[in-house]
Amino acid sequence: MRCPGRIIRLPNGRFEVCIRDLPATFDRHPNFTCFTPRGDSGWFHVHWDQPPTTVFDAIFAIERILDEAINRYADRPARWWDDFARRPELEEY
Repeated sequence: MRCPGRIIRLPNGRFEVCIRDLPATFDRHPNFTCFTPRGDSGWFHVHWDQPPTTVFDAIFAIERILDEAINRYADRPARWWDDFARRPELEEY
């Protein structure tokens, strides 16, 4: 699977990372909320807790998250609260 992306080095030395056409299972990944939609174009801006220091770090981090979304989290529910529907014992608090 390929997802178009772009990395721009900003004047302050940080990197702005955007990615497009995320896989359908991406909303199951814990870092899904770090990807902010940019309008209706299909592009997402990446928010970092720890910004990458090199372009290679940025690429590696995005590839790791995409790999996890496709191969590790594909069988999880799309939203955390969907887990409650699967496990009735969690409904009693």
